[in-house]
Amino acid sequence: EVTVVMALEPAAVARRLAASRVAAGAVPVEHVGVDGQTIPLDDASCDAALSTFTLCTVPDPGKVLSELRRVLRAGARFHFLEHGIAPDRTVAKWQYRLEPWQVRLADGCHLTRDAPMLVQAAGFVMERCEQRYAKGPKPWSWFTLGVAVKPPAPTSPGRPTGETADAPQTYRPTSSKEAGRPDRAQSATGPRASACQDEISLIP
Repeated sequence: EVTVVMALEPAAVARRLAASRVAAGAVPVEHVGVDGQTIPLDDASCDAALSTFTLCTVPDPGKVLSELRRVLRAGARFHFLEHGIAPDRTVAKWQYRLEPWQVRLADGCHLTRDAPMLVQAAGFVMERCEQRYAKGPKPWSWFTLGVAVKPPAPTSPGRPTGETADAPQTYRPTSSKEAGRPDRAQSATGPRASACQDEISLIP
């Protein structure tokens, strides 16, 4: 049973638009901050997390995911919805071409970030990952709906408790070379964004 939701939302307009629905809701929502890179909550204090269109816009998605992993309890699930780099070479080429303009015009939103790869690189174990095109222009419509789990803390070097050598992984990242561009590091520049209505919700 959910007793309270802790929300991080950088856009004052979004908070104002949501105020009436929050007030009418059965579960209290507390706004605890504006920056997912520094979450003002204790370690292992939350039972679940939800993020929508956040990893595409934040300056440092790795830091955001590290903070989420810190505040979640072992075994807690992280639910996320993102758009990002498409698997089709032609679409991906256009995403790389459009990215500089996208970042400038959409408050830092990126088209070429790979959400499942970022989530796994942060130490989460992917439990479910669904990817498909939504309606709209393809460079903006490759969506990922995923659920990842924070594994238990390691009890011996090299392996977390309960994790086996053949633990299932439901997602194989597509490299930027496969997508039609030489490999290069993910960009982590640009201002904190609000164009994609990025939001993180935590359940303590």
